[in-house]
Amino acid sequence: MIDSDQKDRLVSLRDTFIQKWTQEYTSYNTTSSSVEFDNITYYPVGHNSSHTFYVGVDTDGQMYRMTVGDEFNEELDDYQAGVKKVSKIDSLAHYWGHY
Repeated sequence: MIDSDQKDRLVSLRDTFIQKWTQEYTSYNTTSSSVEFDNITYYPVGHNSSHTFYVGVDTDGQMYRMTVGDEFNEELDDYQAGVKKVSKIDSLAHYWGHY
């Protein structure tokens, strides 16, 4: 079990890592910026040909992954632009696209 000081240090390291990751990504991709959604700020960390990937942390320390991109809607039989999908994550071990 970790004590509150250790937890605070881990949270600080995680937040610093996310900030550095975002700085690195935005140095290569200047068109992406942070996005506010459901009272959480999401930071761009990668993309692929159809989506941009973001990571955010709420006030309780829960991490979230958000993807934004065009997706096919079967009901409309057409593509929708800018579809946001948000999911809780426990680690950063996910596909995040590239720079």
